[in-house]
Amino acid sequence: MTQLSFADARQTLDLAISEFQRRLDLVTGSDWDRPTPCTGWSVRDLVAHLIGGSRMSELLLSGATSEEALGVLFSLNIEGDPKALFAEGAVAQAAAFDAPGAPEQNCHHPLRDMPGAEFIWLRVRDTAIHAWDLATALEVDANLDHDLVDLLWTQVEPIAPFLSTSGMFGTGASGELPDDARTQDRLLDALGRRP
Repeated sequence: MTQLSFADARQTLDLAISEFQRRLDLVTGSDWDRPTPCTGWSVRDLVAHLIGGSRMSELLLSGATSEEALGVLFSLNIEGDPKALFAEGAVAQAAAFDAPGAPEQNCHHPLRDMPGAEFIWLRVRDTAIHAWDLATALEVDANLDHDLVDLLWTQVEPIAPFLSTSGMFGTGASGELPDDARTQDRLLDALGRRP
C-alpha cells in the first residue's frame, strides 16, 4: 500500500464522517430506540459512542492520559440534540487533528500509545464501520464509499487475525464468506459484522 500523508488521512476521516452523517440525517422520532448490529446498543447509544469518540480524540491529542480520556468517555451524558452534538463533535475533532503537531502527538490510547498519525486511522475505521451499523439499523442503503472501503480493507486485511482475537470486534471474521465476496463484506466480516 502506498504510504498516505496525514492530509490524506484527514480527508479520509472527513469522508467517513460524511458517510455517518448521511445516515444520521435520516434518523427521526422512534428511530433513536432501534437496535443496531452493536450488541446492546440502540441508535442513540451508537451516536453517543461517536460523540464520545470525538471528545476522546480532542483529549488524547492534547496529551490526556488514557484514564482521563476514558473517564470522560464513560461519564459522558448526551443531553440535547444528538445530531447537533455529533456535528459539533466532528468539528472539534477535526480541529484537534488539524492542530500543529497533531501527527506527532503521542496519544495515550487505551490500546497503547501511538502517534496522532496512527490514531486518526482508528477514528476513520470506527466512524466508517458505525456508518454501516447505523444504515443497517435504519434499514437504508448501507453501501459505503468504494474508495473508503478499499482503503480501509488494505489496512484491515493484514491485521484481521489479530482483530479476531482482540475481543473488540465480536468474534472477528466468520470464515464463511465466499471467495468472490465484495470488499465491503470482507471488511465488515473482519470487524465482527455479518453483512
